[in-house]
Amino acid sequence: MEQVQYTISDAAKLLQIETHVLRYWEEELGLSIPRNKMGHRVYHQKQIELMRQIIRWKEEGLSLKEISERITPANSRQVIPYPANHPVVTNDAHILGLKKTVAGILASIDPVITMHDFRVAVRPSRTNLIFDIVVPYKYRITDEALTGQIQNDVRERMGEDYFVSIQVDKEH
Repeated sequence: MEQVQYTISDAAKLLQIETHVLRYWEEELGLSIPRNKMGHRVYHQKQIELMRQIIRWKEEGLSLKEISERITPANSRQVIPYPANHPVVTNDAHILGLKKTVAGILASIDPVITMHDFRVAVRPSRTNLIFDIVVPYKYRITDEALTGQIQNDVRERMGEDYFVSIQVDKEH
């Protein structure tokens, strides 16, 4: 199964922003957006999630310079969720309880979904649950639909103050 690809127009519609904004962010933030054989930008789920994170940061009032500092310069421009003054916690009793709750949510969606690298970043306005999931290679729904379902289930069961940031890995 091939990874879903979006043109810049489709990505802009999905993200509800203009195409020129995506081009501008690519240039100003030094983003690595893949190109197809014709040289056109191709957005995959990884780039869509990065753009969503940038949108959230812009909504929080961050400048592009501040956003740039949260994006690593290598390794596919992976997002650094928060700067050092917002520590990420992985193993106290409360975190382990949150992890157990999220594991239960995942099991209720589909027992084949596994989770790893669970961590929590507490912000003034919300708590971020950050984790990776592993799904079968030809999973029955798209990564985007699955992450949306997980986000909805987390908010429904745990409350609106919880936000999830999920990396989907494929089991081969």
